[in-house]
Amino acid sequence: MRGALVALVGFALVELDPPVAVILPYYGLLFALATPLLRLRAPVLGALAAVWCVLGPVVSHVLRAGREALPGDQPGFGALGAPGELLRELALTGYYPVLPWMTYLLAGMAVGRLDLRSSRVAARLLGGGVVLAVVAAVGSALLLGPGGGAAVLGPDIAERRYGTVPTDSWWWLAVEAPHTGTPFDLAHTTGTALALLGAALLLARVAPAVTWPLAAVGALPLTLYTVHVTALALYPVEAARASGVSAGRPIWSRTSAKISARASGACASRCVHS
Repeated sequence: MRGALVALVGFALVELDPPVAVILPYYGLLFALATPLLRLRAPVLGALAAVWCVLGPVVSHVLRAGREALPGDQPGFGALGAPGELLRELALTGYYPVLPWMTYLLAGMAVGRLDLRSSRVAARLLGGGVVLAVVAAVGSALLLGPGGGAAVLGPDIAERRYGTVPTDSWWWLAVEAPHTGTPFDLAHTTGTALALLGAALLLARVAPAVTWPLAAVGALPLTLYTVHVTALALYPVEAARASGVSAGRPIWSRTSAKISARASGACASRCVHS
C-alpha cells in the first residue's frame, strides 16, 4: 500500500512536467517487491544483493535485446491505462530500472538489519564499502583496457547513459560509468554508499552535531524530494536563467538540489523499514 502511494505521488509529479527524471514511480515498484523479503535476515539479504548485482544486469541485457538504450517518456497517470508497458518501463527501460536496481534495495535492507549503533559494524561498512568500490573500478578498468573491451565498444563508451546500456555487445556489462546499471556500476555505487554510511555512523559517535543536518534530511526525504521537483517544475532552469539567477535555479533550490539525491535514496530505506 505504501509503495502504491509513493508511486502515485511520483505520477503526480510527472504530470507537472518537471525538467528532471522522477524516481518515485520506480520506488513504488521496488517497495512492492520488497514486501515478501521483509522477514529475511541480513546474511540472506546480503547474499541476494551480491548475486543480484551480477544476475540483474545480465537478465536486463537479455530482455532488452534489440531495444535502444534510451528511456521513453516519463510515466504519468496516463501510463496506468497500459499496465504492461508501464511495468516494462519501470522494470527494464526507464531512467531507474528496477530489475538491476533491486541490488540497492537488497543491500539497503541487509544494512538496516545490522546493529548500526555498533562502532565495529560502522567500521566494517566503511572498510568493506571502500574495498568493494575499488575492486569494481579496477575490475572494470582491467576488462575494458587490457581485456580489450574499450576497443570493441569504441567511442560510444564515452556517451552519457540514462539507466541502461546498449545490448549489441556483452562488453557493455564491463562498463563502470555512472547510471549504466551494469554489475560494476552497481557494485561501485553500493560500495561508495556503504562507505559513506559507515563514515557517517562513526562521525555521529564523536561529533553528533555535525551529522544532525543529515539526520534531519533523512527524517523527511519524501517531502523534500517532492518540494524540490515541484519547485523545478514551477520555476524551471530556463526561467531562472532568464531572471538572472546565476546557478540556473532559485537560490533556495540550490541547496535543495544538493540534498535531493541523498533524500531520494534515504526515502527507500526509510519507507521499507518503517
